[in-house]
Amino acid sequence: MVWRILWLLGALATSIGQETCYLQSLQERCLDLLSENLVESVGWTVPSNKSADIYMDATTSLVVSLTWGYADEEAAWREFEAVLAGQWTSGLIPAQQVPLGDDSNFIEGTVYAGPGLWDTAGLSPAGKMTAGFSGLPLHGHVALQLYNLGRQDEGAEARLQDSADKLFKYFKFLFDHRAATARDFEGLILSTHPWELPIPVESPFIAEAMAPTISAMKAAGYSPPAVPKSVKNAPNYPDNDDIYNAMLFQLDCLARQAYGEVHGCPFALVDPLYNAVLLRSVRALEQIIDVLDELRLSTGSAGSNRDEVRRWSDSLVEGLQRLFDYSIGTYKAFIKTSGADSYGALDTVQFAVHYATLYGYDGSGCTEALAGTRELSDLLENLVYAEKPGSFQCGEYYLASDAACDAYNAVSNAILWMPSLYFAQRGLIYVGETGTAASIQRQGIASACRIAPWDNFDTDMAHSSSINSRNDTTPNFVRVAYADNSKYPDEQAADSSMAAAVSYLLTVEDGANTRTDSPPISHELTFTLMVIELVIAFGIGVTCFVFSTNLIRRLQKSEKEIPFALGEGDPLVGPHYSDERKDSMGDIPLAGRESQEEPDVEESEPQDPGELGAMLQTYTPYLRLW
Repeated sequence: MVWRILWLLGALATSIGQETCYLQSLQERCLDLLSENLVESVGWTVPSNKSADIYMDATTSLVVSLTWGYADEEAAWREFEAVLAGQWTSGLIPAQQVPLGDDSNFIEGTVYAGPGLWDTAGLSPAGKMTAGFSGLPLHGHVALQLYNLGRQDEGAEARLQDSADKLFKYFKFLFDHRAATARDFEGLILSTHPWELPIPVESPFIAEAMAPTISAMKAAGYSPPAVPKSVKNAPNYPDNDDIYNAMLFQLDCLARQAYGEVHGCPFALVDPLYNAVLLRSVRALEQIIDVLDELRLSTGSAGSNRDEVRRWSDSLVEGLQRLFDYSIGTYKAFIKTSGADSYGALDTVQFAVHYATLYGYDGSGCTEALAGTRELSDLLENLVYAEKPGSFQCGEYYLASDAACDAYNAVSNAILWMPSLYFAQRGLIYVGETGTAASIQRQGIASACRIAPWDNFDTDMAHSSSINSRNDTTPNFVRVAYADNSKYPDEQAADSSMAAAVSYLLTVEDGANTRTDSPPISHELTFTLMVIELVIAFGIGVTCFVFSTNLIRRLQKSEKEIPFALGEGDPLVGPHYSDERKDSMGDIPLAGRESQEEPDVEESEPQDPGELGAMLQTYTPYLRLW
């Protein structure tokens, strides 16, 4: 029996060790790919080394920066600061950048327009070539995490201080120029272009959301620029040209308004996940202000407008609560249909909306969360109920065929997009659903690495033959995975920085702030401990005094009552004194003697002084000195 128990313990230890080894191997491969995709000449990481053109995608760079925060602090801040470097005077932090001198209309090999269509020259004070639309507002969360994960030294403090001011200006731009004006959506921020969203542009969700813009484009008689074949052949090009041309039409409308007031343009989407991500970043900015205050550093415009930052946070919470649809148990997205304040709900099931919005929860309970107990319960039910479209079994993340899902495959957006994996996993951890979070971790990594079946993740990471079609030891990190595997992988989707970064992040935990200049205990507790210490010290002093006094009294008493010699030649203590002293004193008459002659005294052995005598013999010299 004992041997069986020992064998089981050994097998468990071996399994844990192997899994740790596989995860470390995966993390190393993720970082290797990110290093390979870094373009030193421009200072940022490209989304994929398969892209024909060099460009920055801000969302990708933010996630890459967060990943480097666990391995290389300098690389992390460098990537993050490259994103902030493109900030406009208005406060906007653009979603994309290209190297100086690039004036092409499209970014080769992608679906994105280039600087020739952006029309943003001169809007970036640093002279950067940037797009005019914003990226996913992860910036605040990333800045706080980089500080928490790093050395938290003076250099990191200075960088955090600089970031706080830029983050405040960016968020203020969003609330000043992108806030929804419709009463039902007050406090929420509009997404003004599909390229700003945390959703694949080729998804059915985007196709439905673009319908009003397509109608406006046709009514305006818009003539799109010539779209090169490399763009149309990009793996994430929409299903038809009208959808893509409508995206160019919206971009043209934004450019004509210099990307300022955008309510006159047709596309305006109230997206729950976009606002949930913004909420977490705004709350991160609040924490950054607190950290800088504790360090007694200037908080700049962010600190002087702390109340305004708090109002943004509160308004996002209230707005997101209004987006919750109790009839389906999840949040819904709304698209502007006509006029400034006319919106309609989107019917297409977008799985990320179901529980990636949990990312906005701060983990402090229902009083601060996006929703109360009922809303959270409904969200989690949608997650695990097998016969609901967009559930864990029937949504983007399912890989195995399930008969219960067949009826929903046509309407479910069966696409795995890597950032939503990160938001969903972190959100579930924030609300305590660690089991489902672990399932997303394993299944997401397997999908990104093209490992099938995903439940053999550990084995397949150890044996390269099943990792991907190239039969090498490098995971084929793909940006998007389709359930039917018919479209991916291909050359332009592989070696994705986003897939590698998210795969790494799924294996680690958030960083916590461990640096503070405030005392580790309160002043009240410090005072209480000092009083206790003084009381104890006084008690020890009194005890020593009483003990010493009592010892002296017993010593004096023993000198009179105990007949023993403390030692040869001691002239002061004891009834016996030395011959030398006797000779010097002469004959002394003693009361009760008939004669001064000393009688013969029989010598005897010294008496045993006993316990008290021994103690006195030991301590007498010290007592005399005292």
